[in-house]
Amino acid sequence: MDKMHSLLRRQIKKIFGSADNVPQNLREILDVVNEAYLNFDADRLLLERSIEISSHELLEANSQMRSISQAIPDMFLRIDDDGKILECKLPANNTFSHILPNKIIGQSIYTCFGPMAARRLEWAVRRAAKNKNVEIAEYSVQNQAEQYREARVVWLGDKQLIVIVRDITERKLAEEGLLENRRTLQTLMSNLPGMAYRRRNDSEWTMEFVSEGSANLTGYQPAELINNSKITYYQLIHPDECEKVRDTIQTTLKEHKPFQLTYRIKTADGEQKWVLEQGQGIFTPKGELLAIEGFISDITEKVQLQESIKESECFLSEVFASIQDGISVLDTNLNIVKTNAAMEKWYAHAMPLTEKKCYEAYHGRKTRCDACPTCRTIETGKAEYEVVTKTGPGGKIVGWIDLYSFPLIDETTGKLKGVIEYVRDATETRLAGESLQESEEKYKAVIEATDTGFAAVDEQGTVLNANLNYARLAGRTCVDEIIGRNVTEWTAPYDLERNRIEVTKCFEKGSIRNLEIDYQHKDGTIIPVEINANAVQTKNGKIIVALCRNITERKAAENKMSAVVGASATKM
Repeated sequence: MDKMHSLLRRQIKKIFGSADNVPQNLREILDVVNEAYLNFDADRLLLERSIEISSHELLEANSQMRSISQAIPDMFLRIDDDGKILECKLPANNTFSHILPNKIIGQSIYTCFGPMAARRLEWAVRRAAKNKNVEIAEYSVQNQAEQYREARVVWLGDKQLIVIVRDITERKLAEEGLLENRRTLQTLMSNLPGMAYRRRNDSEWTMEFVSEGSANLTGYQPAELINNSKITYYQLIHPDECEKVRDTIQTTLKEHKPFQLTYRIKTADGEQKWVLEQGQGIFTPKGELLAIEGFISDITEKVQLQESIKESECFLSEVFASIQDGISVLDTNLNIVKTNAAMEKWYAHAMPLTEKKCYEAYHGRKTRCDACPTCRTIETGKAEYEVVTKTGPGGKIVGWIDLYSFPLIDETTGKLKGVIEYVRDATETRLAGESLQESEEKYKAVIEATDTGFAAVDEQGTVLNANLNYARLAGRTCVDEIIGRNVTEWTAPYDLERNRIEVTKCFEKGSIRNLEIDYQHKDGTIIPVEINANAVQTKNGKIIVALCRNITERKAAENKMSAVVGASATKM
């Protein structure tokens, strides 16, 4: 034999000493035995290799299965047909953090997840065990917030089942959101002031879908318009508008653009309405037109309002032109946009006024005015006022104007888009005011020269104006100490009621004369005062203007005279 198995060689050596001593009649048998030994080794090596490969593949398959199992975001429970938990596997990213496997193994599945889960799971387990199939149960659990679960119960056989529990909270919330959106859309569609539609691009504008708003818009129910059941929508369009509407829509469809157009329709009861249609073509990826979808709304009131606005604008333009005071509209860069006839008359020397800066046209300046109410309005967005000079040709000052500036707000954006200047000639008023002020100064000088106190008070006795002499009568050192204060603060307590009565009489009768009242200073000094007053009507209501004199010396003389007279009478 060419190759002898090592085990057979040891046996021959042990029995015959060496292979050469083997009898000839046994050699053929030994060859067969040797071949059997060698074949056994080959089979064993092949088997070991197979086992090694199978073990490796099994380990790899198990590893893959573990990875897949860990990746599945589900909880796996193996239970018996009584609901006892035999095994529990949680997902890697554990969404069931409140569940501890070592705590629930051996427990009943019906006691681990709450009453609702218990009822649903028991039903699914019984049906799966009975029908030998898969049953699904959904339930909710209350942790920090309500969560939803789906349990798939699978029959394994041998009185065992697998329960696969999945967190479906996101899905349920999405479904609820979708249902809510659908309800909202249905509510919205039923309450929209118009009609949503889907139609074909045929000669009759055949409607495939029409929302409930069609009844209010056209007077026809959706079923009467869909598939031209009673009337075609095209028949509702005003005859004078049909061609324009069709041409406009066809042009935009060719360009694959949305369209928007306004036209008139005739409703079921014969009423004419203005409508706004907005829509677009629905195309396949190849550009083939499938349908037209859009929305048609009633804009009758808007059109009527626009017509009313146009009429109002014409009226306002006439009013604007006829106002005797000046009106000037400026943009935020102080450019003159519009003026009325009065402004054009006053500033004829600077015509044309529009597109010029206001300070150029009205004041002959190259820079903005220092005290400009319009600039302040642009900065603050509030109305402003200023008395400014009125300028004539060559920059000569010819008078004064009251300049009121008002913000001009864009109704669409709510932002300031300009300023309206209202201008009133204040020259005569200014001159009259200066004359009046001059007269007041003269009267004040006369009053001051006679040591007479002057005070103006309202119906409550609050001092509105006064001079220094009156402040001294009240025991104060300056006028600011009594402005806004009440005269009762320095009226002697025993004269308060009499003072109140006399003030009331003054307002009723218009004047009081030679009223004697005692004033009391803060240190208790009593100053007798004689008051002569008149009630005066002003734009803010009635006030009392009073002249007051310190009659301390006179009262002392009177008291002395009384004493002398009394003494003389006693002697007599």
